[in-house]
Amino acid sequence: MKNLDALNSPLSPGDERWDPRTPPRTSVVIPAKDRVRELERAIDTVLAQTDGDFEVVVVDDGSESPLELVLGSSYRDPRLRFVRQANTGPAGARNAGVLAARGKYVAFLDSDDTWEPTKLERQVERFLARPELALVGTGVRFRRDDGAGHDEVRSVVPGTPRIWELLHMTTPSVMFQRSAFIGAGGFSRDLFFMEDKELFLRIGLRRPFETIPEPLTIVHFHPQQTTRCVLKHLGWIEKFEHDTRTFARRVAPLMRPLEWRHLARKVSILEGDIAVMFAEHGARGKAVRAQSISTLLSPLDLEGWRRLARILRTTSKAKTHVEP
Repeated sequence: MKNLDALNSPLSPGDERWDPRTPPRTSVVIPAKDRVRELERAIDTVLAQTDGDFEVVVVDDGSESPLELVLGSSYRDPRLRFVRQANTGPAGARNAGVLAARGKYVAFLDSDDTWEPTKLERQVERFLARPELALVGTGVRFRRDDGAGHDEVRSVVPGTPRIWELLHMTTPSVMFQRSAFIGAGGFSRDLFFMEDKELFLRIGLRRPFETIPEPLTIVHFHPQQTTRCVLKHLGWIEKFEHDTRTFARRVAPLMRPLEWRHLARKVSILEGDIAVMFAEHGARGKAVRAQSISTLLSPLDLEGWRRLARILRTTSKAKTHVEP
């Protein structure tokens, strides 16, 4: 027990056991592009963790001003280091961070999100208790930074199918065995959307994992920062549609029949959302196609059939108003 207690006790730069030459147990990767104020909040929440045996790798993904120059003087903690690169997007930045990481475990934190103080400690405890685990997730609290509304908590309840556990994980909530992450090839850089779910399923459907139900991860958002805001542009909706279908094609062969039913339900919901967004942009043919796929995947969903009928009626009316 003494050895286990020593492993579980926090380390900090002031601790006599701290040695910057020794690889830390956990590497925290934070991809960032500008947004200095939010990044400072994210870094602070990592440095406040009760398990201090970690390093923080901030991947500067093409910020206008190098983040190390902007923030370096604010932090004297040797556990913090910066890696700067040309912009590759979130997936490429996270992969680069893992390649630079030295820890046995890797956790990701987006630059505008935060953690509860015990988040790393709780996850490391699960890995120490079950070394065969490939990843450990936590419950998530979604919080609007403008103060509007109440927090939404997403947690796993007993009996939840494992595929739903994986589909409801978010990148800032997950800690990986670094070897499992690298063995799976990391995040797919050709996906802008769904790249996290695809990786979770590629690993979690083959390897054991656990989820801590408590919401130890806090995902912050502003109305103007949401995916829905990005998807106000037709080109991004088309990219979302492409990535959703690519995601489904890649993970479907890994699934048993019952798991495929759960995936079909998830994709049906996404296709329905895509149909609504296409319809709002007047792209009615694409809306009909997306809603048709949604309805075929969930044929017992009456609301899907009603939505399809509404889109078809709107399309028919639009055609009758076209001048000869």
